[in-house]
Amino acid sequence: MAVVIFGFANAQDVRYDLKAVSDFASTKFTHANVSGAETKTGIYIGGFADPELFRKFHLRPEVLYVFIKCLDQVQVLSNAKYKIFDNSKL
Repeated sequence: MAVVIFGFANAQDVRYDLKAVSDFASTKFTHANVSGAETKTGIYIGGFADPELFRKFHLRPEVLYVFIKCLDQVQVLSNAKYKIFDNSKL
């Protein structure tokens, strides 16, 4: 799907951007008088394109590399954006 959007976006006004996020999560548990805690730090790195498909409608494909402790994966996402007014986004 992202390939089709990128191909269609060549004729449109497209904005490209990079994204980097760090995530700090902790969990605590208690079961049968045993308790513990664990902390995980994660990193998300990737980029996205923001093509304007129609006058007020954008479809934003995104590719992220996710690393959380022993988990490595690539996520491919797509978000829709609709401009209600000229300077607002939903």
